[in-house]
This record gives sequence, structure tokens and C-alpha cells, in this order.
Amino acid sequence: TGVDSLAISIGTAHGSYKAAATPVIDFDRLKEIAATIDTPLVLHGGSSSGDENLNKCATNGISKVNIYTDLCVAAYNKAQGTDCKNYREMKSAMKAGMRVNQP
Repeated sequence: TGVDSLAISIGTAHGSYKAAATPVIDFDRLKEIAATIDTPLVLHGGSSSGDENLNKCATNGISKVNIYTDLCVAAYNKAQGTDCKNYREMKSAMKAGMRVNQP
């Protein structure tokens, strides 16, 4: 089809999972798709999937992982704990929140 990348469904979903739940990822399906096509594969709904699952996805053919919910939650939590007086302070606090746990 000429697409640049392909988002596939292997058990993840957009948004947050309930109380410490993690998705059950179908790695066999991922391996089968990766072996069948040459198009870079994308994982939508990577938030709360856990480092081990995300590493395994990358090892088995995922080229791009979307974790926007994790970033938003981290930014929100950092901003909540900060006494920001203006937009710039809030923006700075949110950026700091998104850097937490980054290598």
C-alpha cells in the first residue's frame, strides 16, 4: 500500500489501564506480522505496558512505541506537586515531570 509505517493490534489499548494492570501482548502475532512484511511496525497504547514488554516488542519488530499517556500522567503529577505562579513555571514543572525516570 506504500504506507510509511503500520500500527498493529497485539493486545494494547490507548489510555490508562486500571490499578496496576498491564496488557497481555500477543508476541506470537507480532513475530508473525514482522516476519511477513517489511513495513516498520508501530505499537499504539504502549503506556503502562512495562519496560520488559516494551523491550520485547522492540526486539521482535516494533520500530516505534507510543507512550503519550505515561508522559501526560508524569507531567500532571509533577505539576500538581508544584506551586506554580505562572504559565512558564507550570510548563517547566511539566517538562521536569516528563523527564523523570528517563535515562
